[in-house]
Amino acid sequence: LVERRVFSGLLKELDLTEALASEIATHVGQKGVLEAPSDLLSLGLSQPDFQRLRPFVTALPERHDLNLNAVSEPLLAALLANPVAAHSLVYRRTTAGFLDRSDFAALGLTVPPMAGFTSDDFKVTSMAEIGEARSHLSRHVLRDAETAQIAIHASD
Repeated sequence: LVERRVFSGLLKELDLTEALASEIATHVGQKGVLEAPSDLLSLGLSQPDFQRLRPFVTALPERHDLNLNAVSEPLLAALLANPVAAHSLVYRRTTAGFLDRSDFAALGLTVPPMAGFTSDDFKVTSMAEIGEARSHLSRHVLRDAETAQIAIHASD
C-alpha cells in the first residue's frame, strides 16, 4: 500500500518506529478512519510522540490529496522517499512561491500518488475577545472540487 509506505516514511523522518506505523495501520484497517487525531493516544502512543506526529495527522470524513504547495519537508520526503529531492522542492517552493509538475520533472520525479497542487481541505481557527473573555473555535472546512459545495466539520 502506498499510504502505508508513506506513513512509515513519515514516522522515520520524525524518528518514530516502524512498529508504530504497523500498529496504527492495523487499527485503521480494523476500525476505519480515525475520528480525531487524539485517537492515536488510545493506541499507547506517548504524549511526546503524539506531539511530534500531531502536525501531520488529521481526521477527515473522506480521503483528500495532499497539497504539495503546503506539505512540510518531512511529509514531502516521505511521499517521495527522497529527502534530498524534498529539500530541493521546498527550497524551490519557498523562492518561487509555489510548485507545479515542471518542478518535479526538472528533478526527474513524477507527482506522487495521493498528491496535487491545490487544497479542498482547510483548517479555520477563529478567536473572539470581549474584555477579559476569549473564545477559540477551530473547524475543518471541506470544499467539493466538483460541486464547489462547502461542508464544515468539528476539529480536534
